[in-house]
Amino acid sequence: SMLGARNSLMIAGLAITFGLAIGTFLGMVAGYFRGWVDTVIENVRNVLLAFPPLLLAIFLVTFFNDPQTAQAATPRPLWPIIVALVILSIPPLTRLVRANTIAYAQRDFVIAARSLGAKGSRILFKEILPNIVPALLSFALTGMALLIITEGALAFLGLSVEVPIPTWGKMISEGTTALRAGAWWVSLMPAFVMFLTVLSINLLGDVVAQRFNTREAIG
Repeated sequence: SMLGARNSLMIAGLAITFGLAIGTFLGMVAGYFRGWVDTVIENVRNVLLAFPPLLLAIFLVTFFNDPQTAQAATPRPLWPIIVALVILSIPPLTRLVRANTIAYAQRDFVIAARSLGAKGSRILFKEILPNIVPALLSFALTGMALLIITEGALAFLGLSVEVPIPTWGKMISEGTTALRAGAWWVSLMPAFVMFLTVLSINLLGDVVAQRFNTREAIG
């Protein structure tokens, strides 16, 4: 379970980090500049959100995996599953950041900075970004928990990394054979540890949201 925890948390952590960086940038640009930039980003985001998350993740992992690697006896690399989870995390993060950017762009301190001749980049990263960080942190923790579950589901379906790189989902999948033989603990232990981890991350996200009194803006 310890090795599975390391790999599952690493995959979800890297995915939410890159997704947070890309989603924050796209959301701030769309919410501040509006116009055709907002339209293009919003349309792409809506297309991605229209797909069920698990089906989209399955498609992305299959798309990024090399067919020759899949047919060979070599382990799958980490990057396809990470890229798939990054793409999966970008649309909701972009939506959240865009809505908050639109709200803060109308505040007096932003209008004052704009009237003093501040550039758009300075307003975005010096005035708006610090104010949306608490909401981003709370949402990122929840998103990381969801990505852990998604990676576990993909691993259970045989679409994530392979041995010798264990994850919780792969360990649960590998334990189904022992489960039929009565060794229920082989699958139960990684499932229980994953449940506790996801629960802890969600509770931490709630604490952060209450601490900073954040509200998830939807636009």
